[in-house]
Amino acid sequence: MNKQLSCEPGSSSNRQFYVSATTFKPHGPPVGKIVSKNGMWCAVERGMNAIEHTTEDNRFNLTRGILGALLGAGVGAGAMFAFYALAGFRFPLLGVGIGVLTGYGAKVLFKGSDTTLGYISAAIALATVVATLFLMYGTFPLVSIISVIISASVAYRIASR
Repeated sequence: MNKQLSCEPGSSSNRQFYVSATTFKPHGPPVGKIVSKNGMWCAVERGMNAIEHTTEDNRFNLTRGILGALLGAGVGAGAMFAFYALAGFRFPLLGVGIGVLTGYGAKVLFKGSDTTLGYISAAIALATVVATLFLMYGTFPLVSIISVIISASVAYRIASR
């Protein structure tokens, strides 16, 4: 019924759609270029995000995201313990900073966000806050469970959205 027309020579990243001139009424701004040949409309959509325009290095990499989460957790734990060592004051809610740095580090090195990365970042932040609080107090104070929960949820939100 609708035969393909060569509307425009181009690369394989162009997607072409053909419809009959009697059923197609162009409205609004075109996505690409619209041309009419032999009573047929040809809409050429440019494939800006086509797969052949990206290399393997530019795609999302979960390993790098986990590495970013570990680096962020290490920096946050170091900052929390340094505050305790220098000020001599224990402030468990600094664990939220560990969650922020864990989620942000994961998101930056992953070059995006992902639900799986959010879960992994939350687990890393949870373990890091518990370990840092144990290092500071010599035991895990149950009152600090709020800091642990908030830290994990913040890391999840940042890395997954």
